Amino acid sequence: MKYEDMIVGVRYVVTKDSNDLTFQKNDSIRLEKNGDITGSNSTCGFGWIKKENIPEAIIGMEIEPDKKYAIDLIEKSEKLIEFLKKNYEV
Repeated sequence: MKYEDMIVGVRYVVTKDSNDLTFQKNDSIRLEKNGDITGSNSTCGFGWIKKENIPEAIIGMEIEPDKKYAIDLIEKSEKLIEFLKKNYEV
């Protein structure tokens, strides 16, 4: 999957480093509404790349949706729903 296929708000994981290593394998990134990419990794913490800098920064990069994140979020949501149903009698 490439940058052009990204959907705003979906969390992705980098599966192949970009050529200049702006993005590295296992980085967690997401496309923002304004076209910037925000992300985090274990080396630099949290950061972002402005839309105008993306074309150079993504060369060589490959990504895929972060399925582990989605599964974790679904599990947390299900627990929250059960809590709400139980405690609010809905």
